[in-house]
Amino acid sequence: MKNKKQNTIGKNGYSAINVIVGVLTILLTFSLLVEFTLLGQRYSYMAQTTSYITRVIGEQGGISSSIPSGYGDPSSYTRSSTFYNVLNDGFSDAGFDTWKVTINGKTLKSSTSIAIAEKGEIDIVVKAGFYPIFDFKGNSSRLVNIITDRTTYSSFTPRNGDIEIIK
Repeated sequence: MKNKKQNTIGKNGYSAINVIVGVLTILLTFSLLVEFTLLGQRYSYMAQTTSYITRVIGEQGGISSSIPSGYGDPSSYTRSSTFYNVLNDGFSDAGFDTWKVTINGKTLKSSTSIAIAEKGEIDIVVKAGFYPIFDFKGNSSRLVNIITDRTTYSSFTPRNGDIEIIK
């Protein structure tokens, strides 16, 4: 009889361990699903943002802190300070901790002024980083970077001086 009683005690211990392992497996699977969903959203945001940056820089022929003379519709020109603030807010809302935009090797700041001649090639690199929400290894200082790059061509020539009319 003692033998049967020992087997019952052993089975209860195994079932408790199975429940704990099952709960941990479900939690890890859920956290992995959440992390992959957030990662997918960030990749999607990076693609959309890089397209937006490329379109604005290409149409304007660069970026400046003031509207260049001769620009067709001054109300549609995006200044570097406005552009920087829009990007900063967007990256923050998307869950990125760091970001950097490089236009032809120059880093975008709120006072950046980059002029590119019409039909000139523009190389744009966008780099953004975030810290994962779930860190299973205990290394919370691991920064995950996403880098995208695009090449476009300028469709406007900024003019720095007055236009001279030849008579």
